[in-house]
Amino acid sequence: MLDAAGDPEGAGAVRQKANQYNKELKGFCQQNGLKYRTDRVRTYGAVEPKKVLDISGGSGIMDIGRSDILQQAKTRDTKIAITDVAISKANPPTIPHFSQQQNQKFKELHHELLTKSMNENDSNEVAFLFNLTTLKHEFELGGTRSVNIFKNPFALDMLHRSGDRELYLLHNHPTTKIFSYSDIGVLLLYDNIGGITVVSNAGKVNVIYKTEAFDYKKAYSSLKQIRSEYQNKVLNEDEDAEVVKRFLKVCGNCGIKFM
Repeated sequence: MLDAAGDPEGAGAVRQKANQYNKELKGFCQQNGLKYRTDRVRTYGAVEPKKVLDISGGSGIMDIGRSDILQQAKTRDTKIAITDVAISKANPPTIPHFSQQQNQKFKELHHELLTKSMNENDSNEVAFLFNLTTLKHEFELGGTRSVNIFKNPFALDMLHRSGDRELYLLHNHPTTKIFSYSDIGVLLLYDNIGGITVVSNAGKVNVIYKTEAFDYKKAYSSLKQIRSEYQNKVLNEDEDAEVVKRFLKVCGNCGIKFM
């Protein structure tokens, strides 16, 4: 309401207070062996204070209440048809903080994702939302240029019920390109999402994930500074790739690991 009333200082003070309350709650949960539940401290459907850069290059920010956050509005190169050989190559790097069981499941899901894309979706985009605690996942089929995992109501429910960094988002790109600008935005956007992977239709897997040292403000500031050089224009394919490339070079300073 303070934002709508044009009172940024008042809104900032409220956010600071809310962040302090959440910090105290997390500390209490940790001290008493309790699980911090993000779904217990948020009102879904409302516009929340945290914002990320607009992937379209319009206003420069995007409210996190948007359900189409995973839409990747950009031109693709020629689509590569998935083969059995590509599927066999789709082995993600070992994630250090994963258990052996989690890493094994992680690997299996990348094979399953490409197989589903090949057999059920004409080698187009497919997204999996993977819960590290339950080892369960939900999926959604997309097109050649986009996929929205939250069209699946069970995936949306999983998001709402998960804890910090408990989820990993896996998806394929029909070309050899790695992360998009919108992928980076999604990683910063949701506390629940600990990492994102992109597997190309040729079988190459890249991972970007938050470490214990993740600092949202630093990450947001770094990405915003790079993006601001393009002002409000919509990024073309080369510009999108360049923004991502530059961010990946400095993301380690924000507590983000790129593999």
